Amino acid sequence: MVLPKSAIGKAISYTLKLWGKLIAYASDGSYEIDNNRIENTIRPLAIGRKNYLFAGLHKAAQKAAMV
Repeated sequence: MVLPKSAIGKAISYTLKLWGKLIAYASDGSYEIDNNRIENTIRPLAIGRKNYLFAGLHKAAQKAAMV
């Protein structure tokens, strides 16, 4: 018997909620298990956006963003 509020109970509940998506992933080989490719593509934009906050002057940030 597994208690619903135990760690394994929560894991089972989570899995059952996503069962349809899990079956779709397992039956179709074209789905990827993670989104690393997309995250790696947008990482430079996110890092740049964070760095532009510390450019000092508004004009400096604009010029850095254009580069």
